Amino acid sequence: MSEQISVSIEKVNPIMAREWLETRIPRQRKIKPKRVESYAKMMLCGDWKIPPDCIMFTKGQLANGQHRLLAIIASNRTLPFVILRTNDETVYQVTDAGCIRNPGDALPAEAENKHNMAAMGTLILHYLSESISRMSMSARIVSRPELVRFITENYDELQSVYKICQNGYNKVHVISPVLTGALGFLVHKKYKERVVEFIEKLYEGTSDKIILNLRNRLLNDRLGGHSLSRSYQFGLLIKGFNAFIIGNGPKLFKIVEGEDFPKIIE
Repeated sequence: MSEQISVSIEKVNPIMAREWLETRIPRQRKIKPKRVESYAKMMLCGDWKIPPDCIMFTKGQLANGQHRLLAIIASNRTLPFVILRTNDETVYQVTDAGCIRNPGDALPAEAENKHNMAAMGTLILHYLSESISRMSMSARIVSRPELVRFITENYDELQSVYKICQNGYNKVHVISPVLTGALGFLVHKKYKERVVEFIEKLYEGTSDKIILNLRNRLLNDRLGGHSLSRSYQFGLLIKGFNAFIIGNGPKLFKIVEGEDFPKIIE
């Protein structure tokens, strides 16, 4: 087996990337433009590191690494990669057979609620960059290094507000603690006591008509089997919080088509 495989670290430039892509084996997976965009952004920002996952050639044909090579072209960078060449076609059969890693796996091992922290951080960064719409958060790519830096720098505050939200969610599954946690983080410096009150009443129930109307909307949608997007729910949450702060809100919280995504009250 060792005679059939060679491994090296090589610097790959856009010209090489184009040539290698022309040798792709027929059964490659469909290109995911967002992944290419994310990789290219990391390369341009200097966040890209040599990944342990190799660029693989099987009998001279590219079998693994097409997204990274496309990102090299898009970023116009020359970067080092681990290159594996083999004549053994069975090696390709186990490519990507391990556990899929998500951003939460990049956080320190001692971090609590890692995957929910990653989801919260992504939502917060989308909101802060104004790249969130009524139906989706796909307008901007949040790179893994950017996300890890944000969570690391704000870890204590994120954990503190998330635990409050998780405690409420454990009582009644009104809305994901990731969403209430993101709202809590975004407003905690200005509205620390008010947002805790808002979150606790949202989960536990209240006679406050504004929070009650929002709570009923969320519960009715949830129990009725309606699938509201995460960004839509977050927009409703912001609208509800704003109404709670000013003391006036609608009977039915909604975001109509064409409406700008809600902004948190200043």
